[in-house]
Parts: sequence; structure tokens; C-alpha cells
Amino acid sequence: MEPAFQRLFTVEEANALLPNLRKILDEAALHRDALREKAPHMEPILRAAPGNGGGKAGSEYGVEAYNLYLAIGRISELGVVLKDLDMGLLDFPHERGGRIVFLCWHPPEERVEYWHDLDAGFGVHFAFFARTDRATRLRILEGEQRPTTSFDGRQVVNLSSNNYLGLCNEPEIITAGQAGLERYGAGTASVRFICGTYTVHRALEAACARLVGTGASLSFVSAWNANEAIPATTLTDQDLIISDQLNHASIIDAIRLAKAITKCHSAVYQHADLTDLESKLKAAGDRRVKMVVTDGVFSMDGYVAPLDNHSLPFPKDGLPVVLVRN
Repeated sequence: MEPAFQRLFTVEEANALLPNLRKILDEAALHRDALREKAPHMEPILRAAPGNGGGKAGSEYGVEAYNLYLAIGRISELGVVLKDLDMGLLDFPHERGGRIVFLCWHPPEERVEYWHDLDAGFGVHFAFFARTDRATRLRILEGEQRPTTSFDGRQVVNLSSNNYLGLCNEPEIITAGQAGLERYGAGTASVRFICGTYTVHRALEAACARLVGTGASLSFVSAWNANEAIPATTLTDQDLIISDQLNHASIIDAIRLAKAITKCHSAVYQHADLTDLESKLKAAGDRRVKMVVTDGVFSMDGYVAPLDNHSLPFPKDGLPVVLVRN
């Protein structure tokens, strides 16, 4: 049975509430931060004065807590569901195709554009759903990643795996993995920049650099991590990142993250349309860096991006343009 909600929102109704909700979230964040600042000092105060609630300090703490409670209550009174205060993540109950789902939004998004099922979380807030009108649920794999495998007790043909070349099941790679476990153990026990970089990391990165003809390379645990890392660590508020309209969800998330951290600017060009890309590059003017991001092969339809150097519309104004291929 679907839970009962105070009200259901249209997309227009949800967007109309955003200015007010931004103010409430800002207010709630101030009270939250004040509570976090005071919290480490409260326990000894309460132990020293158990009979009076901690005196003045305890009273101030209580006021902040009550004000936070009121701010959260104002969101609830509007019929909006607060999922995560730190992220400002809000859900709006919405009827879609005869069933109840959540429209979802969080700063710094300008408007409500995405939705997910009631039992799904932030991890599926991607443009995929906006483009395909499909929802998803977690599917349980009951064996190896093979062309035919078992999901949820059913034998199926698996067309959604990233195991394109069958390397997950390659005996030579499995043997090498087992040898690596014997030599290095079951984990690095640390992040790379503290003490988790092994000789095998350096050997892999040197080999990758030789393969693509660069002076160095850096390996990540996944393409998603790599996509999120590059814009957020290389751009500034003087720069522009331009993304293909149908880029992978990891790139969309990476641009959101970069904008939140670096305050960089962003633009989107029509899918594989180099004329539109050229117009976006020209409109960027004298941005310090113009970063163009595209899938090499688009995962939804297999389209290969036009990455021929002769066809790319890079301006000849001396300004740096960085092409990032996923």
C-alpha cells in the first residue's frame, strides 16, 4: 500500500515553492551549524549542572534546537519531504502514470527536473529518468557477469552489464587477481595519498601513460570516480564546462559537483552537434578554460562521438580548450 501524503504536487507547483524553500533551508542550516558548534561543549555543562538544564548555555542550545525543529516543521507543513538537511535534499509527492512517485530537488539546481520511486534514493536522481520515463529497482545478480545469467531467480540475457569484453570471466585475469591477493592482501587499508599507493599502482599508471603517449596517468577505482574528480579539481569560477546533451549520469553528477565546489559555469550542447558546440564555445568569450566533456561511446544507444581532431570546432583564439572523453 502506498503511503498517504498531505498533498500531491505538479512540477509547476513544486518549482513555485523553491524560492520559499531555499529561504527555509538556509535558516535551518544556520540553526544546524549553531547546534554542531555548541554540541561538544554541552555534555560537561550538563554534567556540572544537571538540575538547571545547563544554565545559559543549555538554554541557548535549546533555543537553537527548537528553531531548527520549527524550520523543519515549516517544510513538512508545505507537504514537502525533507530527505537530507545537509544536502538540502527535498522530495515532492507526485502522481505519474497512475502511481505515486517523488519529484526530487536539491540546491544548487535551479528547478525540479528529476523524479524517482518512493523506495529509491538520491543515487537514482539522474537525467536518465527524465529522458526515458522509466523507473528502476535494485536487481539481484545470482552468479557471474555473463551474457546469460540469473537475476531474481530468472535466467535472462544480460544487455546492461559493463563487462563488454568478458574480462570479468577471463581465466588469465582471474589468476592474476588471485596472485595479487596473495602478494598485496585483500585491500590497500588506506587512501592513495596517505599510504595506499602500491608499486603495482605506479606500474599500471606508467603503462597507461605509455599506451596513450602522455607523461603521466592516474588510475581510479571506477569511471564514475574519474569523471567526478576531473572537473571539481581542475576548474575555477573563471572557467566553463560544456557537456553533450546525452552524456552519462556520472558526467552530469560531476558537473553538479564542480559547480558547487568551484562555482564554474556550465553549458549543454545538442547531442553530437558540433555546430552547436562551436556556438557555445564562441559564446563563452574569454573564459580561462573551456572544458568540453563527451562520452566516447554513448552507453544508451552505442553512438560514437565525433572525436576526429579535424572535425572538432576548437577556436583559434589562443584560449585553452580541454576535451575530456569519458
